[in-house]
Amino acid sequence: MDKKQSPLIIDESACNGCGRCVEACFMNVLEMVKRNDGSKVKVAAVKRPDECVFCEACVTGCRRIALFINPRAGSCGLKALPGDLLYPLK
Repeated sequence: MDKKQSPLIIDESACNGCGRCVEACFMNVLEMVKRNDGSKVKVAAVKRPDECVFCEACVTGCRRIALFINPRAGSCGLKALPGDLLYPLK
């Protein structure tokens, strides 16, 4: 993965600093950090982008819909699924 390309897009305005995404990430990709606006509420940040396996545990763990997989960085890969699952049954 390109080191400049983050695996996740984080909407800091939607993040309430609950930390559920950090707890959900078994690869320890995310950390809670101080916001740039001086607020006491922390925000999620990608600290180890090369460790991300695009499992989306952080995305599904976020109740505020503040995290998204960056489609330009990669994904867990639909190519890995059998073709039968990608098309409706006849």
